[in-house]
Amino acid sequence: MLAICGGFQLLGQYYIEASGRRIEGLGIMGHYTLNQINNRYIGDIKIHNDEFNETYYGFENHQGRTFLSDDEKPLGKVVYGNGNNQEDGCEGVHYKNVFGSYFHGPILSRNANLAYRLVTTALKKKYGSDLKLAAYEDILALEKQEEYGDVKSKAEFE
Repeated sequence: MLAICGGFQLLGQYYIEASGRRIEGLGIMGHYTLNQINNRYIGDIKIHNDEFNETYYGFENHQGRTFLSDDEKPLGKVVYGNGNNQEDGCEGVHYKNVFGSYFHGPILSRNANLAYRLVTTALKKKYGSDLKLAAYEDILALEKQEEYGDVKSKAEFE
């Protein structure tokens, strides 16, 4: 699952509005969100995921400050930008097969490695972990070879 902004917040425990009113989340995950009064995090953001050794780029635009629970990992550590709350250096969440983020816009087209990770995770969940899939690096190599005319057909690559 990929949950963006309000979807990310909704999976958590609760959201406290600027007025102080508490809105219950679905409670599926442990994080919670507090509203910032008169402040928004807006702008380009870059994060790095140490577990996958991948860097992701996005645009954030949110007023919530989200705090992860102890059993959740961030989608990445902030290289530049604000992230979940501008306090702990984290952005988004990764918990089991759930990925959440404050990245808006073309998160998957700007981060093909993340798109690949989501699709392969879903395919392996449905068809089993023995499913043979091309590695992301091999797909990139094939695209580069095709771009420069070095491959006559995809069958050659397989």
